[in-house]
Amino acid sequence: MQQTIQHLTKDEVRKFRHHLQVQNETKLLALFNLLLSSAESFTEKQLEEKIYGKVNGGRRASMLRHILKETMLDFLTSYRMLKRHKLLDKSFAAQIRIKKRIAEYTMLNRSGRNLPFAHQLLDEAIADAKKEECYSDLVFAMDQQKYHYGFSQGDKAFDKREKKTMQYERWRLAFRRAVYYYYKVIVNNKFSGNPDKKKLLKIIKEGLKEMKRDYADTRLPGVLYYQKKLESEYYQQKGNYKKAIQICRNTLKHLKKHPSVNNSQRTGYAHDDMAQCYIFLKNYKKAMNHLLLAQKNILKGTVNHLVSKEQEILLFFYDMQYDKVKQLTETSLRNFPVDAEPFLRGKLHFYLACALFKLNNYDAALKILKQKSEVFSDKAGWMFFSKLVEIMTLYEMKNFGEMKSALERFRKFIGYNKKAFTKRDLAVIRLLYLLGNSDNFLLSGKNKREAQKLVTLLKSNRNNYQWRPYSHEVIRFEEWVQEKIIFVNSKKEKYG
Repeated sequence: MQQTIQHLTKDEVRKFRHHLQVQNETKLLALFNLLLSSAESFTEKQLEEKIYGKVNGGRRASMLRHILKETMLDFLTSYRMLKRHKLLDKSFAAQIRIKKRIAEYTMLNRSGRNLPFAHQLLDEAIADAKKEECYSDLVFAMDQQKYHYGFSQGDKAFDKREKKTMQYERWRLAFRRAVYYYYKVIVNNKFSGNPDKKKLLKIIKEGLKEMKRDYADTRLPGVLYYQKKLESEYYQQKGNYKKAIQICRNTLKHLKKHPSVNNSQRTGYAHDDMAQCYIFLKNYKKAMNHLLLAQKNILKGTVNHLVSKEQEILLFFYDMQYDKVKQLTETSLRNFPVDAEPFLRGKLHFYLACALFKLNNYDAALKILKQKSEVFSDKAGWMFFSKLVEIMTLYEMKNFGEMKSALERFRKFIGYNKKAFTKRDLAVIRLLYLLGNSDNFLLSGKNKREAQKLVTLLKSNRNNYQWRPYSHEVIRFEEWVQEKIIFVNSKKEKYG
């Protein structure tokens, strides 16, 4: 609860304090101010001593904390606060109001006050749920209405509303399937530096088939929205980024046309998707324009806003603006949302290490790379490349003794996970082994020729060996090899 209090806006804090003052809740106000201003957390006994001046087992503080929680949540979800909320989109505020109306109806109905006023509340919930396409709430509310009309008007009225309720239930399931497939794609993409592309395309195709069938049956704007999101992802996976951009533009038109699915967050996501496509096309100027539009619409301080910032970090990295990468990554780590997954924190630390490497600050980079990271859960992706950059850093530092030890550990690590690597990763590993078997990365003869072929292969656009943005390979290994490694001929004359 303390974290939530400290994430309230200034306006929310001011209004809630005034609310407590009007209610003469001095103890609640004291507890609220204490939790708001303090960086430390408190036990119940510590709270009791600070609020009441003496300790009596901590029970009073525990009860006071509970009352504060309920009072604050009631206040934040009150109609007064929802009416002109500075953070919530109107559609999200409407969804909360619908649930409140249903709760109010349920309270009156279940407490023996099944009066016309209660059914007026239910009618309001149904009307708003239809408008906002909140089908779970709509099905529940229609069920309650069905019983009322059945008992008051008879069998025909009961069956008429049952038929309508079943239609909304079908729509609910269609919308739920669309959401399921969309998030299944995200989850399969999120925690791996080299996600299984075949598996991903299979999920996308299955999802599109279901969504097209469901949209033909229901004509729901919500289903079509997720269908467009999956179509955009499909063309990105296929490398047709111009087509994906076109679909994103159509998505924006769809959002403007249908208020029930339109909110600023989804507008931001569409711009984020377009930015990603332009990064793949190496049009960094247009990508930056769309990222700024995305971050204008996506709520600041949220995980989704940080994900957009991650795209900005990568854009600067690919555009070789490493000072900006360092600055933006450090800022993102300082402002890391409390509800963000640790894996993203690990990626940010790795981006920072890569930026420091590119800025020739090898000591600072190595300090980060030697730490156990959250990304190590992805052994064949982010952990693999983190260990590789550590070896590259040691080479740059001319610490060849430690580099040899790191190489030996790397070989063992690869041996345990070899089956999980992509063809490109295996080519990178082979190139590293050729360098590791040489005298401080000096190559000649057969090893030199094989290494040069591998560099050419890794620079090519061959499907299984092509470098891809957004992968764990933040620094292109073959480019570093070509820039730093010395090839020698039989006469020991240097060239490279």
